[in-house]
Amino acid sequence: MIDLLGGKTASLRTQDYAVTHLGYGPLHPDAMLSARVAPQMIGLGLLDAIPVADVLALAEPDDAGGDGISGRPQIVMSAEYGVPMLGRFGLQAGKPSVWEQSAGAFAGDNGILTSLHPAGCGDCTLAQVACRAASNGNTADHDGVELADLGLQLVSFYSSILGVPARRDIDDPDVLLGKQVFYETGCISCHTPKHVTHCLVGQPEKSFQLIWPYLDMPPPDRAALIRILESL
Repeated sequence: MIDLLGGKTASLRTQDYAVTHLGYGPLHPDAMLSARVAPQMIGLGLLDAIPVADVLALAEPDDAGGDGISGRPQIVMSAEYGVPMLGRFGLQAGKPSVWEQSAGAFAGDNGILTSLHPAGCGDCTLAQVACRAASNGNTADHDGVELADLGLQLVSFYSSILGVPARRDIDDPDVLLGKQVFYETGCISCHTPKHVTHCLVGQPEKSFQLIWPYLDMPPPDRAALIRILESL
């Protein structure tokens, strides 16, 4: 239970879950599990348009500000370009672009293979012999995979261009109180309120846009978050 402004209180809930019927024996004692909620799909193109330098400038791996908050950018290997890039998308910022996130979701969530993930066995391990030997839907009609680049391009474009709904109840006292608590509690130390997007040739809808995503890029240090929650 935490106390809020105006004498109000709020409680934090925790989940109790377990992994059962494991196919390869018990997990290692140090294995870490966490629940997942699907991320929002809106505004991805705007997040993709935030300059890399702006995100890197927010990094504080050694808590240079002395406020107990530290964060480091997620650098990942791009499957498209074969070079390290800034991770932006996915539950652990493991994908550097909407294109790669879309391809990863097709393969990992739906088993649909694309040029970035063409292996018919998907993420089956070497021990999953039947899985690796199973047939797949790769065909010559779709560039040797199940979803040709044109289809991936269309899905990526749709995902990039989904607009952010207009903010509601902007004068509501409860909404303004929530904003006040968010700022005064120090949430903005991790969740940077606003950014300005890049100038993108041929994409005026995403260029030089002032956006308010309250981003946690780069992600904050887990230990720092725990200290903050314990202090509330």
